[in-house]
This record gives sequence, C-alpha cells and structure tokens, in this order.
Amino acid sequence: MNTLNEIPAPSKVIDLLNRHVIEPLDLVDMKEGFCIAGGCLTRAFSGSKLFDSDVDIFPASEEYYGKIINKLMLNTELQYNNEQVTRFTIKGPFPINIDLVKSPIGSPEHILKNFDFTIAMAALQGDKLLVDPRFLLDLSARNLHLNKEGASKNPLKLLLRLMKYTKRGFNIDEENLRSLYSIVNTAKSHTHYYISSTSCLSP
Repeated sequence: MNTLNEIPAPSKVIDLLNRHVIEPLDLVDMKEGFCIAGGCLTRAFSGSKLFDSDVDIFPASEEYYGKIINKLMLNTELQYNNEQVTRFTIKGPFPINIDLVKSPIGSPEHILKNFDFTIAMAALQGDKLLVDPRFLLDLSARNLHLNKEGASKNPLKLLLRLMKYTKRGFNIDEENLRSLYSIVNTAKSHTHYYISSTSCLSP
C-alpha cells in the first residue's frame, strides 16, 4: 500500500459527523480511539448524501472497542451482531446505522491497507483525514483501482463489491480487471466461487 496523504477534512463533513454521530454516541472525548473509514467518506467526496448508508467505526484497539461498544449500547438501538460487525441505529428524525467493526482494528494506516479499492481508502480520526494518494483521482474519474493487499483477503466479497460499484457507475480498466480475476482464481482451490478469467475477459 502507498503511504497515506493527509488532506484537509471538509468542514461540512466534520460538522455533520459531529452533530449526528459523534455527539449522540457520546464519543467526543474518545476521538483518538477510533476512526470513521470507507463508504461514508466515499459518499461524502462523490456528491452523495453522507448518511445514505451505514457509518463504519473502526476502533484503535481492543480496549477502545470495549469502551465504544458500551457507549453504543447506552445511546443506540442494537440491530444485529455477526463475526464482522455489530450494527446499531441512532434514532431520530432520520435514523443512522452505525457498524462497529470487529476486524481490522488499529491505526488508520493498518485499517486502510485491508481495503480493496482505492476509492474507499479514506479514514477520519478526529479532524485528521488520511487518504490513499489515488483516492481523489480515482473517485473523480469513477475508476476502480485495486489495492491488491486488501483485495486478496476476501475474493468473494471483492466480486460482490465490484458488482456494487459498477452498478453505481464506476468503471474498471483491463489491467485492474485481470488483477481482480487473478486474485479470485488463486483462491479457487479453497473456494467454490472460481470464475474463469478467460471467459470473463473474452469480448
């Protein structure tokens, strides 16, 4: 993964997250203990509504995970719990879903290296916004560029997210498409979702 860049965080995004997420969850004094990353920030920078989908919170440590989940249990409504996340909903004029992520946890750098596409590689910790060097470029061009380190961790999820983003108008070039199917085919001996790169890349 490339070294992350720190860029100015849009004041509107900071204000909305503070008023509708951080303050209602009583996390104002705990900002160093988590970051908000992924789709929420992708939406903010691509002109979509910030809260059109869930807000992902990534704790900085197991200790902070315990502190944050206690706050969420007090200030939200529990929706479900699985191996990846615990989902809560902030009630109000417009409900906001919060996903408390169980893995990965750690620094923004550690978290983002596990992401699959550069258009999702942004993390906000307090007022500090860290992004992959390609984040803004690929987002403005609506280009899907693989972060191979993160993409290889879950090939099935990678394919599902490819479908999701292409339905939203994002494009993937041949080089990245070949890399994606190489990742999937490498996993074929361990899974049942092998897809032939030859058939998928034929005209």
